[in-house]
Amino acid sequence: MHCVLLIDGDNISPNDIPFIINNVRSKGKLHTCRLYTDFSVHGDWRYVVDKYPIEAMQVFHTRPQAVDLKMTTDGTEFVINNKCTLCIASNDKDFCHLARKAIEYSCPVVVYARAPISPTLVEHATECVEIPASPKKPKVPTVPQIKPTDMERVKRIKRLKRLLKNHTHTIDDAHNLLLPVFPKQNKRTKWLAANGFETRITYVHPNPKKLSDKSKIIQKLLLTSTDPQTTLSAVGIKYKNKNNMEKGLKKQGFERQEIVSYAGDETSSGESKRESKRW
Repeated sequence: MHCVLLIDGDNISPNDIPFIINNVRSKGKLHTCRLYTDFSVHGDWRYVVDKYPIEAMQVFHTRPQAVDLKMTTDGTEFVINNKCTLCIASNDKDFCHLARKAIEYSCPVVVYARAPISPTLVEHATECVEIPASPKKPKVPTVPQIKPTDMERVKRIKRLKRLLKNHTHTIDDAHNLLLPVFPKQNKRTKWLAANGFETRITYVHPNPKKLSDKSKIIQKLLLTSTDPQTTLSAVGIKYKNKNNMEKGLKKQGFERQEIVSYAGDETSSGESKRESKRW
């Protein structure tokens, strides 16, 4: 009789898999082996899935007992449609209903768990195999675990960076965009500096739709230039000094503002690199 092995990744250690699989193979042909867990939380299971013939079943922890429900549903389908030995790797007493259903369909049930095994499982299973405590844990490469909240935060920061790179914003608008991610102003300032953004003074019209064609050209030059007076002189708009330039632009409706623009790749200084890595 072939065997079906269902592994509860929330209750079984990855180090127990070699013993469980070898023991199941001694009872018959291992037809199906499935592992149920949330891999974004239990990242150390990924190495085991690559090494052994295990079908990974991603189950997000968005509701209570999500793994138990999925395992019970799949196990019921196996015992109804196939005559097999149902092997359950878990010490969760909630699987006693699945074991009872398998017995009704004349399918032997073998439970694998560490001592002490749940008395409810012992009562309903055909056989219970105690997983021996390994004296030395094998070295398993661990995968850095990122919490879902941290992953969302990283994605949000990347979206904000693209938005700031592709569009010019005033310093107040930039800080308002970053406020939900970095509540403190000094962290927002450090993040902008570490990621290649710079602040500079320029002149912006509050209502760009009402600008004439000439004023639109002036506005575009002002937003892209680090030296407004020199840039305007190059296109024939000359001012004696910065005060005259500011007065002339104010007459046309332009306002003096501090803006944030992308200067290039992240700064190469050691301090800025450390700041960038921190985010």
